[in-house]
Amino acid sequence: MRDGIYIVDGDGHVMDFPHRCYQKYLPEEYRRRIAFFPGAQWDRRQAPNGDMGRDPDTPQEMLADLAQEGIDLAFLYPTSALRIGEIREADYQAALCRAYNDFMADWCKAAPDRLKGVAIVADPFFWPIYEEAERLGVPVGMHASGSETGDPYRFSNFLAVHTWTHAPEQMISVISCVYGGLFEKFKRLRIGFMESGAGWVPFFMEHMDGEFEKRPWDAPLCKAKPSEYVTCGRAYFSCEPEEKTIPYVLGWVGEDHIIYASDYPHWDSEWPHTVDELMGREDIEPRVKAKILGQNALRFYDLKAPATK
Repeated sequence: MRDGIYIVDGDGHVMDFPHRCYQKYLPEEYRRRIAFFPGAQWDRRQAPNGDMGRDPDTPQEMLADLAQEGIDLAFLYPTSALRIGEIREADYQAALCRAYNDFMADWCKAAPDRLKGVAIVADPFFWPIYEEAERLGVPVGMHASGSETGDPYRFSNFLAVHTWTHAPEQMISVISCVYGGLFEKFKRLRIGFMESGAGWVPFFMEHMDGEFEKRPWDAPLCKAKPSEYVTCGRAYFSCEPEEKTIPYVLGWVGEDHIIYASDYPHWDSEWPHTVDELMGREDIEPRVKAKILGQNALRFYDLKAPATK
């Protein structure tokens, strides 16, 4: 709790590396694979002066790090398993999902009031999942891995690949959700677009409206302009605390739909200074900071802050 604000990290991560997760939780027939996920071409954490980011080996180590940052509640997405969509073998994909979800259930048992694991699913026909999520009141989070978009072989280093990937992946997700009719078909479904910042959103709202105006027949399930779905109250976007464009974005998507994200413990997180960065900004009202730092994430994930003592 900082200045009376219950701090919620809407997009944190667990390091689901093989020795910690898949070698222990996968069925025996899958444990001896040379690689559990495809395409790990870059050592993201390596730097000339040592490793970047954090690699908590236990929930207790993670909780200590969260306490240092001042985070009261963290929603945890995977790291390795962000590539689950690239697995072609259906049975193996399902086994990976079960292994990861079991691992996360055990991880979060250490502090269920402070650690919330985001489940991953394997299903080539996603609409039944969206339907069930809507029925349960559970949100859906779109999250890329930071290296899969387009043709990464055109770049010769990870800096270039990582710079390119996250925002385009979320643009693809918004296109799929809006043009594909998810917001129209599932009237109560909440969808979050994670780890790409938010500065691109106003440009893309305008861009989609212009494209849709010329070819509406290509998106027959859309009954309104794309920007109206983005601002329908069920689309949420995580932000980087240092983004200068946050006040501008708030004017486009509304102050109730931007979520603070630390990206802890990844190499490019600004831990343990992300909360301080956002708290110290003078271009965002304290009332709005409280929404971004906690209230919006609680609404998205359908949870309530604990009663203050």
